[in-house]
Amino acid sequence: MLTVPGVQRLAALAGNRGVSRLLSVVGVQRQDAFDSAEPPQVSSVYQDERVRADVEKTEQQGAAASPPDVPKALAADVSYYEQTVPAILAATSARGIDSINSLMVMAQAQSEHSKSRGLPPGNMIFGITTNETDPIKYVRVTTTEVNKAGIKVVETGRKFRRYDSAEASVEGYLDLLGGKDKEFPAMYPGGVPLAQLQKAGANPNDFLQAMLAGGYTTNPEGAWQPIKDVTGAITGYTFAPGYREVYPSVYNQIVKDLKKVLPIMVGRADAEVQRISRLRDGLSAIADGIEQKLNSSSMTNEDQLRADLGVLRNRIAGVAAQLEDLRQRWQRLTDLANGIVSAPVMPPYRSPVRNRPPPGTAPAP
Repeated sequence: MLTVPGVQRLAALAGNRGVSRLLSVVGVQRQDAFDSAEPPQVSSVYQDERVRADVEKTEQQGAAASPPDVPKALAADVSYYEQTVPAILAATSARGIDSINSLMVMAQAQSEHSKSRGLPPGNMIFGITTNETDPIKYVRVTTTEVNKAGIKVVETGRKFRRYDSAEASVEGYLDLLGGKDKEFPAMYPGGVPLAQLQKAGANPNDFLQAMLAGGYTTNPEGAWQPIKDVTGAITGYTFAPGYREVYPSVYNQIVKDLKKVLPIMVGRADAEVQRISRLRDGLSAIADGIEQKLNSSSMTNEDQLRADLGVLRNRIAGVAAQLEDLRQRWQRLTDLANGIVSAPVMPPYRSPVRNRPPPGTAPAP
């Protein structure tokens, strides 16, 4: 049970976006959008029995509400894009990149990891390698790269940078494109790719060229992938498309996907805004009721009520901060949904490597 001085110390920690840390201390967890977790446990937080019951009921009602259902045919796409698009929009908007240009960032994410595979381990969405020695800062992954002979080879245990969240991964990627990466500052001197993204009405192909110019991938034009028999012997080669071919098709598919799923995502984001808004209003009504009691007369449980009011106000601050995050999320999704109708279409690209003979074969006469 919290003492009054304990509550005062906790209240001193409250404020804007730092409230989640406070709430975890007092046992009330901040809920992320579309989180189906159980409502916060309040039995050990509030001292007055009536306050505890009222808060618990309000929290449970807020947690019970769920976002609108998703058509089964679009469920997989909505799930993937709800994990990636809000994070990309949040990070890119903070860098002055408009919502349509953020599609170029989404295309690079899917060029690295197809949406069918979901988010990669360690949130290494953009496949940024690292020389870190601290195992907390990297994940080891088996990958395919292209050697100097233009042949795809398997690399096991390659180290990729680990991030705490999808949004942090996007921020790290934008740092790299802007020439601000601490590990690879010389990869993009002058930050040309980031400048392309920040240009209104940017051409996706111009961004692609600027990004590839820094050596982002070992397979820009495509490569020959060995075909092996059961013994491991190479029996031939097949062409594996490179970034220049893959990126345009991925970009165009994302535009098609989002035209279908964004209306659903906007509706679900709006429902979440309404849910958290009702939760804030319900908790605020309880806090107002406590204040009225404290102002109207003295009572034996005054210390308990004042302690509970401090904890409750902190909880309301946390909910208000979450509500503001959700409103911004809804607005960014709405802006993208309104603008995607005018998104540019990338023309297909055919690599000249396709016209070259595979390794070990004679050129055509």
